[in-house]
Amino acid sequence: MTTERPVQRRLDLRARDGSRLLFIRPMLGMESVKAILDVSEDDVLDLIADGQLRWAWNLRATGDKAFVRVWGRSVTCYLVPGSQPSEPESMDEVIAALLRSAGDRQEAIGDGSLRATALQRLFNVSSGHVLNLLSAGELKLAPRSVCRVGPGGSPEITRESVVELLKARSF
Repeated sequence: MTTERPVQRRLDLRARDGSRLLFIRPMLGMESVKAILDVSEDDVLDLIADGQLRWAWNLRATGDKAFVRVWGRSVTCYLVPGSQPSEPESMDEVIAALLRSAGDRQEAIGDGSLRATALQRLFNVSSGHVLNLLSAGELKLAPRSVCRVGPGGSPEITRESVVELLKARSF
Protein backbone atom coordinates (compact mmCIF):
# COMPACT_ATOMS: atom_id res chain seq x y z
CA MET A 1 0.00 0.00 0.00
CA THR A 2 1.38 3.37 -0.97
CA THR A 3 0.70 6.59 0.80
CA GLU A 4 0.16 9.56 -1.47
CA ARG A 5 1.94 12.75 -0.62
CA PRO A 6 0.42 16.14 -1.33
CA VAL A 7 1.84 17.99 -4.32
CA GLN A 8 4.26 20.75 -3.37
CA ARG A 9 2.61 23.96 -4.53
CA ARG A 10 5.60 26.22 -4.08
CA LEU A 11 9.36 25.80 -4.15
CA ASP A 12 10.78 26.70 -0.75
CA LEU A 13 14.11 28.48 -1.25
CA ARG A 14 15.16 28.17 2.38
CA ALA A 15 17.69 25.88 3.99
CA ARG A 16 16.79 23.95 7.14
CA ASP A 17 18.14 26.76 9.33
CA GLY A 18 15.78 29.24 7.65
CA SER A 19 18.46 30.99 5.59
CA ARG A 20 17.85 31.57 1.91
CA LEU A 21 19.47 29.21 -0.54
CA LEU A 22 21.76 30.50 -3.23
CA PHE A 23 22.17 28.95 -6.64
CA ILE A 24 25.23 26.72 -6.83
CA ARG A 25 26.26 27.76 -10.34
CA PRO A 26 27.06 31.46 -10.72
CA MET A 27 25.15 31.79 -14.02
CA LEU A 28 21.82 30.33 -15.03
CA GLY A 29 20.68 29.42 -18.53
CA MET A 30 17.46 30.59 -20.12
CA GLU A 31 15.60 27.36 -19.32
CA SER A 32 16.50 27.59 -15.64
CA VAL A 33 15.46 31.23 -15.38
CA LYS A 34 12.15 30.47 -17.14
CA ALA A 35 11.45 27.58 -14.78
CA ILE A 36 12.40 29.45 -11.61
CA LEU A 37 10.37 32.57 -12.48
CA ASP A 38 7.56 30.66 -14.25
CA VAL A 39 7.70 32.96 -17.28
CA SER A 40 8.30 32.64 -21.02
CA GLU A 41 11.57 33.29 -22.85
CA ASP A 42 10.17 36.59 -24.14
CA ASP A 43 9.32 37.56 -20.57
CA VAL A 44 12.88 36.80 -19.43
CA LEU A 45 14.29 38.92 -22.26
CA ASP A 46 11.88 41.72 -21.30
CA LEU A 47 13.00 41.49 -17.64
CA ILE A 48 16.61 41.78 -18.82
CA ALA A 49 15.82 44.71 -21.16
CA ASP A 50 13.90 46.50 -18.37
CA GLY A 51 16.80 46.03 -15.96
CA GLN A 52 14.77 43.90 -13.56
CA LEU A 53 17.22 41.05 -14.18
CA ARG A 54 20.21 43.28 -14.04
CA TRP A 55 23.23 41.16 -14.96
CA ALA A 56 22.90 39.00 -18.07
CA TRP A 57 25.10 38.07 -21.02
CA ASN A 58 24.82 36.63 -24.50
CA LEU A 59 27.59 34.05 -24.53
CA ARG A 60 26.93 32.63 -27.99
CA ALA A 61 30.00 31.23 -29.69
CA THR A 62 28.74 31.20 -33.26
CA GLY A 63 25.53 31.80 -35.18
CA ASP A 64 22.72 34.26 -34.67
CA LYS A 65 20.78 32.65 -31.82
CA ALA A 66 21.36 34.19 -28.41
CA PHE A 67 22.92 32.03 -25.69
CA VAL A 68 21.64 33.84 -22.60
CA ARG A 69 23.19 33.49 -19.18
CA VAL A 70 21.90 35.40 -16.13
CA TRP A 71 23.79 35.88 -12.87
CA GLY A 72 22.00 33.75 -10.27
CA ARG A 73 22.16 36.59 -7.76
CA SER A 74 20.12 38.79 -10.11
CA VAL A 75 17.44 36.12 -10.29
CA THR A 76 17.39 35.75 -6.50
CA CYS A 77 17.18 39.53 -6.00
CA TYR A 78 14.27 39.70 -8.46
CA LEU A 79 12.47 36.69 -7.02
CA VAL A 80 12.91 37.53 -3.34
CA PRO A 81 13.65 41.27 -2.95
CA GLY A 82 15.82 41.99 0.07
CA SER A 83 16.98 38.38 0.38
CA GLN A 84 20.50 39.18 -0.79
CA PRO A 85 22.89 42.02 -0.26
CA SER A 86 22.21 44.61 -2.93
CA GLU A 87 23.56 43.85 -6.37
CA PRO A 88 26.83 45.49 -7.35
CA GLU A 89 26.50 48.75 -9.24
CA SER A 90 29.32 48.23 -11.74
CA MET A 91 30.23 45.57 -14.27
CA ASP A 92 33.74 45.44 -12.78
CA GLU A 93 32.30 44.46 -9.37
CA VAL A 94 30.13 41.75 -10.92
CA ILE A 95 33.01 40.34 -12.94
CA ALA A 96 35.24 40.36 -9.85
CA ALA A 97 32.59 38.40 -7.93
CA LEU A 98 32.18 35.91 -10.79
CA LEU A 99 35.92 35.37 -11.15
CA ARG A 100 36.27 34.96 -7.37
CA SER A 101 33.70 32.19 -7.51
CA ALA A 102 35.67 30.52 -10.32
CA GLY A 103 38.91 30.85 -8.33
CA ASP A 104 37.29 29.52 -5.16
CA ARG A 105 36.91 26.17 -6.89
CA GLN A 106 40.72 25.73 -6.95
CA GLU A 107 40.71 25.79 -10.74
CA ALA A 108 42.46 29.14 -11.08
CA ILE A 109 46.08 29.03 -12.16
CA GLY A 110 48.80 30.91 -10.31
CA ASP A 111 49.41 33.38 -13.15
CA GLY A 112 45.80 34.57 -13.10
CA SER A 113 44.56 32.43 -15.95
CA LEU A 114 41.60 30.11 -15.54
CA ARG A 115 41.17 26.52 -16.61
CA ALA A 116 38.46 25.84 -19.14
CA THR A 117 36.79 23.63 -16.52
CA ALA A 118 36.42 26.68 -14.25
CA LEU A 119 34.76 28.59 -17.10
CA GLN A 120 32.46 25.64 -17.79
CA ARG A 121 31.19 25.91 -14.24
CA LEU A 122 31.18 29.72 -14.18
CA PHE A 123 29.23 30.08 -17.44
CA ASN A 124 27.18 26.92 -16.81
CA VAL A 125 28.07 25.52 -20.23
CA SER A 126 29.60 22.40 -21.76
CA SER A 127 33.30 21.94 -22.43
CA GLY A 128 32.46 22.15 -26.13
CA HIS A 129 31.00 25.62 -25.67
CA VAL A 130 34.18 26.90 -24.03
CA LEU A 131 36.22 25.39 -26.87
CA ASN A 132 33.86 27.03 -29.39
CA LEU A 133 34.43 30.41 -27.69
CA LEU A 134 38.17 29.76 -28.01
CA SER A 135 37.83 28.80 -31.70
CA ALA A 136 35.75 31.92 -32.38
CA GLY A 137 38.47 34.09 -30.83
CA GLU A 138 36.21 35.24 -28.00
CA LEU A 139 38.55 33.71 -25.42
CA LYS A 140 42.35 33.48 -25.58
CA LEU A 141 44.66 30.68 -24.53
CA ALA A 142 47.19 31.57 -21.87
CA PRO A 143 50.84 31.48 -23.01
CA ARG A 144 52.21 27.94 -23.26
CA SER A 145 48.74 26.44 -22.81
CA VAL A 146 47.48 23.76 -25.17
CA CYS A 147 44.21 21.93 -25.63
CA ARG A 148 44.66 18.20 -25.09
CA VAL A 149 42.53 15.25 -24.13
CA GLY A 150 42.84 13.45 -20.82
CA PRO A 151 43.77 14.31 -17.24
CA GLY A 152 45.14 17.81 -16.94
CA GLY A 153 43.97 18.51 -20.48
CA SER A 154 41.81 21.51 -19.63
CA PRO A 155 43.32 24.49 -21.47
CA GLU A 156 44.23 27.63 -19.57
CA ILE A 157 42.36 30.79 -20.58
CA THR A 158 43.61 34.32 -19.92
CA ARG A 159 41.70 36.22 -17.27
CA GLU A 160 41.81 39.32 -19.50
CA SER A 161 39.95 37.55 -22.32
CA VAL A 162 37.24 36.40 -19.89
CA VAL A 163 36.81 39.97 -18.63
CA GLU A 164 36.66 41.31 -22.20
CA LEU A 165 34.07 38.70 -23.18
CA LEU A 166 31.83 39.51 -20.21
CA LYS A 167 32.09 43.27 -20.82
CA ALA A 168 31.43 42.93 -24.55
CA ARG A 169 28.52 40.49 -24.26
CA SER A 170 26.57 42.12 -21.45
CA PHE A 171 22.92 43.00 -22.14
